[in-house]
Amino acid sequence: MKKDIIEEKSSEFETLRQELESIDAQNQEINIRMAEFKSALEIISQVKKAKPNQEIIMPLSEGLMLKVYIKDPNKALIGIGNKIIVEKNSEECDKYIKERIDEADSLMTQLDNEANNITLKLRKLEHELIELTKEEKK
Repeated sequence: MKKDIIEEKSSEFETLRQELESIDAQNQEINIRMAEFKSALEIISQVKKAKPNQEIIMPLSEGLMLKVYIKDPNKALIGIGNKIIVEKNSEECDKYIKERIDEADSLMTQLDNEANNITLKLRKLEHELIELTKEEKK
């Protein structure tokens, strides 16, 4: 009887552990996206300071940059999904990116709360499994 309970709780423990790993992976992806959004804000800020047809150095990734000529420093293209790109002015771009950052922050908070709840359940299950194992050995 106790063996069945131990197996059931062990299975539940493993499921929760996998959920926690999944949440951790999602958090890592969100952190990467947030870094990209923040980088985009910096680039837009740099571009806004440029004059039309001015050459600037635009970072693509760490250690990789392009020399580009800015045709219109107040306009940018934004991918809005499904391979659709729209032209926006720099203020609209700032707003769009800041909204994405806020969404990512909110999602990270939600995932952190879920992770904390799962961690509490895991600790409780671990304690129960230890006690059940001790009882079964008697």
